[in-house]
Amino acid sequence: MILIQKIKKFIFSFALLVLCYESVLSQEAKVEKNITAINFTIAPTGASISHELRLASRLSLKGELGLNYYYAFTRHLLFPYLNLQTRWYYNLYKRERKSKKTFGNSANFFGLYGAYQPEFPSLLDKEVSSKLAYGISPIWGIRRQLGKKISFECYIGYPFLGLNFGYNFY
Repeated sequence: MILIQKIKKFIFSFALLVLCYESVLSQEAKVEKNITAINFTIAPTGASISHELRLASRLSLKGELGLNYYYAFTRHLLFPYLNLQTRWYYNLYKRERKSKKTFGNSANFFGLYGAYQPEFPSLLDKEVSSKLAYGISPIWGIRRQLGKKISFECYIGYPFLGLNFGYNFY
């Protein structure tokens, strides 16, 4: 219970700090208003649908619903998951000043990553079920556009690494 209260205070403090910092800076570079994408993840292997929503000029909220694929002991396993991320794109203005692309939120970011995987039987092998798993972690990552519709993301947090390619619908 005390841990949950500390996590809530940390999230509230982080969001308040970012929003105060955003109000001081008023420049033109902004994250995209809405980005809906189909993602293909390399680490972990899977696919998802995501939606990223602008909250402030450099702050966004990304929700993701998907399936992770695992191969374990001659069994193919497929489990659903839900992720929620806040992202603060800290070098968006710097990239714009240097005439680098900022389209599609092409910038580096810090954020909080919340993950939830329900206890659920595998969609490929009903004899195996996932265990209930959830957590919150700080992350650092990069996002780059590879053309107009394809994006690449790499982010790292404790204890995971995420790599994915997305097809974006604006």
